[in-house]
Amino acid sequence: MLKSEVQRVQNEGRNIQDHLLDRIRTLEKEIKTLVQVKSRQDEQLTVLIDEVRNRTATSSASEEKYVKVRDAYAKLRDEHVKTLKQLSGLQAQCSQLQTTPNNCGDSQTRNELMERLRRAACDKATEASNAIAALLDNPDFVQCRSYADLVTSFGAMASAKLLLLKEILSDANATDSDLLPLEVASLAAYLNEAVLHAKALSNSAASIEKSDELAALCRRCLSDSLAIYSNASSSELDQLRRSEAVRHVDSLVAGLGRIQVLAKEFKPQVRDVSLDDLAGSLEEEMRHTEELIARAEARFRELLEESKASMTGIQLEVHSKILDSCTELMSAIALLVVKSRELQEEIVNEGRGTATVKEFYKRHNRWTEGLFSAAKSVGAGANLLVYVVSCFSCVFCERLHIHYLHERVIAQSLCLVKPN
Repeated sequence: MLKSEVQRVQNEGRNIQDHLLDRIRTLEKEIKTLVQVKSRQDEQLTVLIDEVRNRTATSSASEEKYVKVRDAYAKLRDEHVKTLKQLSGLQAQCSQLQTTPNNCGDSQTRNELMERLRRAACDKATEASNAIAALLDNPDFVQCRSYADLVTSFGAMASAKLLLLKEILSDANATDSDLLPLEVASLAAYLNEAVLHAKALSNSAASIEKSDELAALCRRCLSDSLAIYSNASSSELDQLRRSEAVRHVDSLVAGLGRIQVLAKEFKPQVRDVSLDDLAGSLEEEMRHTEELIARAEARFRELLEESKASMTGIQLEVHSKILDSCTELMSAIALLVVKSRELQEEIVNEGRGTATVKEFYKRHNRWTEGLFSAAKSVGAGANLLVYVVSCFSCVFCERLHIHYLHERVIAQSLCLVKPN
């Protein structure tokens, strides 16, 4: 009995010892794996630190140039604010005249002033709409491009102004009738921008039917707006004129609503591409984006030379600073696109393992979708920036839009590095 008990204890001891040895070997393998993971993480951290340092140095070098462009933009903004103050001053004069005693002289002066303001606003709006209509019929405008976000943004602002205008026109005795000139001017600005970008968006539409529908809606909106301005500028703004203007306002609201719906459908969707074709489509889109950036950079240089030949003084200085800034932006984005492609290839090569590149893009389709959409947006944004800068001295384009598009293209470019 004792011998068998001793043997049993010895067997249990050996089993425990073998188990512990196996456990030790397992832990050693896990430790080795963790050490390798930590080593790779340290290497990645070093690369990221170097990248942050390089970007910090580049940012410092660009800060001085940014300050110069910001100062030029501030001057342009001051001019805009000054104009708004002048308009507010005229509105204040109208309000003051309204609160003064109702003697014949004051009443006549106020009515004449309001009629002049109303006619001037409608005439200016008509002039701007006719300029947009002429531009849409220009064969060269077919080359212009835009993107859906701008169309929906300006369309929403124009729709809001139309609702305010409808309230004023619907009530002949409304106390806010004095706001009619200001609302007409605001409507013209937002509506013309919406129509301009909607037509540019239709130029790149894949569907011919929807492209034609969007172009027809643009002309319909311009026609309705001209009818509104014509009725609102009448010397006798009677009930018939008001009703006719309201009818065109309703038509214009409906047209803008349809434009915004179509614009959302025109947003780039990678789902329109078969999963099996993702790799080739993405590569083609990246090449197309590089070509657009290169053409934009060359166009800005041409515009700078044209400005030097036709402008002098402060006008040349402002144009030169804006064009220099845009040229530098395109150069930086071109470099970013190249680096993005290199990073993209590095990620694919490291992450695909034994799979093919095509299989990797198909497996990570969300990441691919982000790159695809970002590339499309960068190319469209650069093309639109070229167009806006080319004609920013025209009546229908404000200099503030250049700054807005400048920032928008930068934001879209960053999506190439971090698409999701």
